[in-house]
Formats: sequence, C-alpha cells, structure tokens
Amino acid sequence: MDNSSAPIPPALPPTTLPGAGRPLVRVAFMLGLIAGGYLLARLLPRQALYLIYVAALVVVAYYDIRERRVPNVVSYPAILFALGAMWAAPDGWRSALLGAIVAAAVMLVPVIVYGAQRAGIGDVKLAIFIGLILGFTPALFWAALIAFAGAAIVGLVGVVLGKLTFKSALAFGPFMALGACLALLNITLVS
Repeated sequence: MDNSSAPIPPALPPTTLPGAGRPLVRVAFMLGLIAGGYLLARLLPRQALYLIYVAALVVVAYYDIRERRVPNVVSYPAILFALGAMWAAPDGWRSALLGAIVAAAVMLVPVIVYGAQRAGIGDVKLAIFIGLILGFTPALFWAALIAFAGAAIVGLVGVVLGKLTFKSALAFGPFMALGACLALLNITLVS
C-alpha cells in the first residue's frame, strides 16, 4: 500500500511545548515533569540534580545570547521540574517558594520600569527557576550579585571599548545562568 499520497501533518515549531491544542496531553506532560522532578530529587544525589539544572541554564544562556529571548519551551519545563524537586529538597519547599517569589519580584522591577521590550519576561521566568533551585538562601543572593555585577562589568567594558552604548541591550539571561551555576558549584564544594 502506497502512503506517499497521504498528507503529512505540519510539524510543530521547536518552541512549542508538547500537547499544543490538546489540554489533556499538556496537563499530563506538566504533571509528568513535576513528578519526574520529585522522583529524581528523591533518587539521585543532589549533585546529579544540579547537573540537570546546569544543563537547563546553559540552554537558556545559549538562546538568550543567540536570539535575545528565554524560550518557554525550556523555562516552563525547568520550572515544573524544579517545582517537583523542591518537595524533596533538604531546605524545604518553603525556602524554594520564597526564593522563587523574591527572585521574580527583583526581576519584575526592570520590566515595570523599562517595559517588557527592554527587560524581558523571560528573565522573570528564569528568576523563578533559579529561585526554586537555590531557595531563599545566601546562594540566591550571591547568584544575583554575580549576575548584576557581571552584566555591569561587561556593559562598562563594552562602552569603554566602543562596542556598546549606554542604550545597548545586553542579554541578561547568561549572567543569571552564570550566577546560578557558580552558586550551585559553591554549594557542591561546600557540602
């Protein structure tokens, strides 16, 4: 039987989450990510879980440098996975939720002041993920400090070298990812 005449369904764009247009599939996917985060947090050592977080942060940094956006196809699953993992976190789910709220609030200020075109909502979603994985701990403070200081240094060096102006847009996601990765590395080395 020749299937060459059968129409080929259009492919979903790579930025579309599974279950687009099918709410039950989307809910199952979301619940699976939460359950997967919980189970892996229970079964794996913390350092292995940190590798999963670092992988998501590296992908986010890559896309933010390349496309100047934090893709939902990465940030939403990462947030859901971290939500599941926080229930098994030794610091507790309260610290993780408070970390997510505080980090999101800090990143929401530039969005309110400058608008979503200059300071992206993707950075707010990334802050939620980072807040969930670091919790409301000194590590979250240091990650934010590294991110803001790193961006300021790169921006100032760019201005001095004439590559940037004070009005230039600088992708902030990579600096947030760097701060979170260094905080996770510090937690790993200290514990």
